[in-house]
Amino acid sequence: MVRRRKETIEKRIVHGSVSIWQGPNAEPRKSHRWTVYLRSAGDPVEDLSPVVSRVEFLLHETFESPVRQVTEPPFEVTEYGWGEFEVVLRVYFADSTERSVDLYHPLRLFPPPGVEQSEQPVVSEHVDVLMFVEPTEKMYRALMEHAASGPRAMARPSVVAPYMGGELREVEEEDRRRVMEARAQIRQQMTELQKRYEQAVQAEEMLRGRLLARSKPGGTA
Repeated sequence: MVRRRKETIEKRIVHGSVSIWQGPNAEPRKSHRWTVYLRSAGDPVEDLSPVVSRVEFLLHETFESPVRQVTEPPFEVTEYGWGEFEVVLRVYFADSTERSVDLYHPLRLFPPPGVEQSEQPVVSEHVDVLMFVEPTEKMYRALMEHAASGPRAMARPSVVAPYMGGELREVEEEDRRRVMEARAQIRQQMTELQKRYEQAVQAEEMLRGRLLARSKPGGTA
């Protein structure tokens, strides 16, 4: 198995869910119709199959057949339910020798506190970065060719694709703001540490000078 030494390639993806309340007359245990999915961070309809071979969705154990294998895009599972839980998305890649990756998505069915339940879709999305450190030659070629060819649309896009992305843009803006604030704090801390270091060096030099003066014959401090 040949690997690309000292190479690291990133692929930004999104794991998310869209939930739609079925109304007051729905069966209690099927109050929401939801879809959980894996998609490209760039375009909801981008075909990930050149990079991702399949996705295994691990649902709550109360579901019939809680492990769902999806081998072609769109990588998604649709179900009916009434409770929120964490879905595990196990992602397998174009080169089967690459280790699979587990992503954890908190399925959200209900709107935020203070917002009335309605038939408006509830969207929950999270960005993750897949890091391929020293990928295999096959995986490297798949990633590079996929990037070079540009986004290719899925033959059969997700039925919930129109709802994707809106909330995520707000989340990414907030994350970007927090990153900038964190960087500013780090720069300030580094400046303060540098100042303290210089002061410590000066104090050490003064102390060394005094000790040297004392060690000389007839020296006084």
